[in-house]
Amino acid sequence: MIRINEQLITRADVLACIRPMVEGFDGCLVAVGSNDPLVYLGAVLHAMSTDGSVLLLPSDTPFHTALMQAQNAGAHLLLTGGTPEIVPLESDRARGEASLYQYTSGTTGTPKLIRRTWQGVQEEIVHYNAALGASPEETPIVLVPLSHSFGLITGVLAALERGTDPVIITGQNPKLAIKVIKSIPQSIVYAVPFMLQLLLTLSGDKLAFHRVVASGAPLTQGLLEKLKRSSIQVLQQYGSTETGALSLSFNPSATTDVGSPLKHVYLSVSKTGEDPGEVAVLIGGHWYRTHDCGYWDEANHLHILGRADELINVSGYKVIPGEVEEVILSCPGIKEVVVYRSRHPVWGDAVKAMIVAEEILMTPETVKSWCVDKLAPYKIPRHIEFAAEIPKNERGKISRTLLENKERV
Repeated sequence: MIRINEQLITRADVLACIRPMVEGFDGCLVAVGSNDPLVYLGAVLHAMSTDGSVLLLPSDTPFHTALMQAQNAGAHLLLTGGTPEIVPLESDRARGEASLYQYTSGTTGTPKLIRRTWQGVQEEIVHYNAALGASPEETPIVLVPLSHSFGLITGVLAALERGTDPVIITGQNPKLAIKVIKSIPQSIVYAVPFMLQLLLTLSGDKLAFHRVVASGAPLTQGLLEKLKRSSIQVLQQYGSTETGALSLSFNPSATTDVGSPLKHVYLSVSKTGEDPGEVAVLIGGHWYRTHDCGYWDEANHLHILGRADELINVSGYKVIPGEVEEVILSCPGIKEVVVYRSRHPVWGDAVKAMIVAEEILMTPETVKSWCVDKLAPYKIPRHIEFAAEIPKNERGKISRTLLENKERV
């Protein structure tokens, strides 16, 4: 049985729910941007069993945007909204190789359409399950939208492949999530760091996890330490929309530690922390650029330092934004921070921080003083801006590129 919030439903029932919506569109590309996770799951399972294709759009995508993206992808059908609304589309796309389609998050530019065959997705699932080593008694609790590969593939489809019934919590419902986690002693919780921090905060740091898998953004040092105290095992997962899951780290040694590659992928990267380089991925004979900067440690674990094109060059010295953010976040009274590239008339690049503070009296001098004995002088932000909130792109992600472009304007 698959559990969606409080509802129990069988796999056969999921397929029965979706069939009337996609009747006559077997083998076609169906775009899904519904508020109902049953529609996402049903469309995916139906496509996988009928050589069809699915385009996954975030559930909160406005109708006009969902329609435009579906048309740009050549979709034959759009399922959108809560009911959902069924919108046939004119398309000259031939019924090609059955695939999963998604748009990238657009953190470094305009979102682009990517395609992965179901065969490639299945290969990921097999090797992910082998690396995870989950027992049949361990129940996945998925707190990630099914429009994301992290939630859909490694959370739900991987569980179904190993014969385990997943629990899907929708709508970022932290109170229900806490209730479910407490009711299932042996669980594997899939969530982004923000949600994990929210769960711990709402529970007064008293929530106990069995196993927890974090992905989508790097863990902060404070959150990693809390999770290690409250969990039997913490896992940090690394991957991308284009490639799927690439590696798993079991009880990571640092916030940058994303562990060892899955067996079906080959990762190429510089070998030492003194000389990090861009991570490249080889899967099925094809190379992919991740645009992430990383290195191997002595235990042969991959460490991801951030986006390679987001490194800040201060007079020849490289500054990793995530390292500076980690230090600033540890300062009492700081809620959120993003560090990005600004311009300097002499040095070229300068370090800038945008901060959301809990205290009205927080000043740039307070932040800089906090950083003095924790960071090299060239890493300390030259410019500090306080804001009520940090701007995010249409996918809800912080984009340093977006902030840098605003700086130039």
